[in-house]
Amino acid sequence: MGKPIWNLLLIPLFLTSVISVTGTPVDEQFSRLTDEQKQILIRAYELGAPYDLGYTLAAIAWQESFVGDRIVPINLQDPSAGLWHKNIYNALAEHPETPQNGLQVNMMAQKLIHDMEFAASLAISDLEHWKIRRNGNWMDIWASYNAGRYYKSSQARAYARSIYRKIQALEKALPVLLAEQKESSTLG
Repeated sequence: MGKPIWNLLLIPLFLTSVISVTGTPVDEQFSRLTDEQKQILIRAYELGAPYDLGYTLAAIAWQESFVGDRIVPINLQDPSAGLWHKNIYNALAEHPETPQNGLQVNMMAQKLIHDMEFAASLAISDLEHWKIRRNGNWMDIWASYNAGRYYKSSQARAYARSIYRKIQALEKALPVLLAEQKESSTLG
């Protein structure tokens, strides 16, 4: 005969407790951001908004560098740099007038790290490219931003899901932050 019904009721309870212990909800992560990190997210949103990429750009900044906290401004394995971790050689390739030598690689890394508007423009360019290539499928766009043509890999799919969850949190939180910012600038 079948198992008692109470055993079936315990399974969801067990899974819920395992999930809550093993992962930090995105909303909770957001609540722990500093004011400076929230300002970075607002600025990332503002830079992407004219391209309908505000939430995406903010979510990627959050994902790639945890909005400046625990930031590894340069990843020598890729190599990538900056808030959106743009591949340095790809960034140089987008500027063919710049020779690809050691000095220029270092200068591009510095620019990606220290010039938020420049780094955002390259991230936006990448996202626009993938938006066309992936026919507007956002999960594929985000996965492609992470892994390029390997967008169907499990790592890229996990990245896309993480971006999606961050966007959901940002859609709730950023309007409040923007309203607070507007109110404080009106008062000040």
